Amino acid sequence: MVKTIVWSESAARDLEKIIAYLYEDSPAFAHSFYYTTIDKARSLGEFPKRGRIVPELRWCKGTKSSCN
Repeated sequence: MVKTIVWSESAARDLEKIIAYLYEDSPAFAHSFYYTTIDKARSLGEFPKRGRIVPELRWCKGTKSSCN
């Protein structure tokens, strides 16, 4: 079953800031980085257990509360 990836508002803002920063130096790289990031995030819907839980979010594994 494919899951839907939902970006938090802060994650979306952070990505926008990163892309804007990269764009100043290299618009082509910023474009490539953006689409690579989006593709990798979408692929998590198919393989949600790929990767690891980063230490700073380990405490919220299995909780129903928001981990933002």
